[in-house]
Amino acid sequence: MTPTLRMTGPLLCSTASPELPVLLRSILPPLVFTANNRAMSNTRATGTHGEKIAMSFLRKQGLEILEMNYQFGHGEIDIIAKEGEILVFCEVKTRYSDEFGPPECAITERKQAQVRKTAIAYLYEHEIREQICRFDVVAIRVKGSGPEIRYLKNAF
Repeated sequence: MTPTLRMTGPLLCSTASPELPVLLRSILPPLVFTANNRAMSNTRATGTHGEKIAMSFLRKQGLEILEMNYQFGHGEIDIIAKEGEILVFCEVKTRYSDEFGPPECAITERKQAQVRKTAIAYLYEHEIREQICRFDVVAIRVKGSGPEIRYLKNAF
């Protein structure tokens, strides 16, 4: 039996082309080096930093973090959490500038579909049959004075 999800809420962005930053990063991602001298893309380092900020933020909001960076096939869910009886699949987007628009605009319809498929795989793997689920977005804009966090419940 395939698990079913109850999903609500559209994610709307006013940026003309949210795919543009993803396209540009896929052409030539810059590299940084980690403490153990392994190359890591700037995009991945930014994502990891944002996920740590988001995890702390969500805990302060009262969510119980169940899993980080759950992967299935080509899909990944950044954070899986519980808020009461609701299972929350959370996508985190982090940016250091607004050059390509707000972080949440990078979550395209294609990415939303991939997150949904990965969520179904999570439910199947964990033998969860009947579960109210929600898809949230934590959009983080890192500034010198600290992160600016925008939390979108039921984003898609």
